[in-house]
Amino acid sequence: ILKKNIKLKVSNSALRTVDYKGGLDNFLKTVKPYKLSKKAKGYKNKIISKAWLLMIKIREKLFLLLAILMASVVALSNYLVQFPINYFGLENILTYGAFSYPVAFLITDLSNRRYGKNIAKKIVYLGFALGIFLTLYFSTNYSDLISIRIAIGSGTAFLVAQLIDVHIFDRLRKKIWFIAPLTSSLIGSSIDTFLFFSISFYGTGVNWVTLSFGDLSVKIFVALAMLIPFRLLLYRIQEISSSNKKINV
Repeated sequence: ILKKNIKLKVSNSALRTVDYKGGLDNFLKTVKPYKLSKKAKGYKNKIISKAWLLMIKIREKLFLLLAILMASVVALSNYLVQFPINYFGLENILTYGAFSYPVAFLITDLSNRRYGKNIAKKIVYLGFALGIFLTLYFSTNYSDLISIRIAIGSGTAFLVAQLIDVHIFDRLRKKIWFIAPLTSSLIGSSIDTFLFFSISFYGTGVNWVTLSFGDLSVKIFVALAMLIPFRLLLYRIQEISSSNKKINV
């Protein structure tokens, strides 16, 4: 991790331990300081410091990536919700936005599992700000009142539903792995759907109640499907958490 050669005097037993630990970096990070020489302690501190800096950089990049993904999903969903699915008689009950929006809850729940409640909220706030900007810039027709109401409804519904999702997930995080993401996503999706459609389409002549139920039924199906990538990514998160614990030693 220091990207340079170092010289240390070690015993044969220490060499075997280094080999067993998978290299000098892992050995120095895990060995107790009192067992090391002054020079070895110095290298140990440098390795731990460098590892922490790398971890912080990765964390910051991942934080920003999650927020950008969140904003992109919101902006895309706000655009797609304007287009009903004109197949199989679904034009009065379903829009394309129902298929993309549940991904936002996947991002929130993974952030909550990886970083905790407070960081997940920050990702929601940043995603909200970026999402509103993208929606207003790319998807909003300012000469169309419904388009403006969609932007307002989207922002309101997103922020309320996502913060509720974060809270519910945090309360259920110690349950079996699928309980927290599934429960929080279902409740969050329900709140988001009815808030969004009522704010965006109430009193416009659009059959928003029927649309909201059709939209919600697809979101429930997608929320169930999202358990598969959540489980796969959760395994990866657990591996990263194990690596971080090694650094803490």
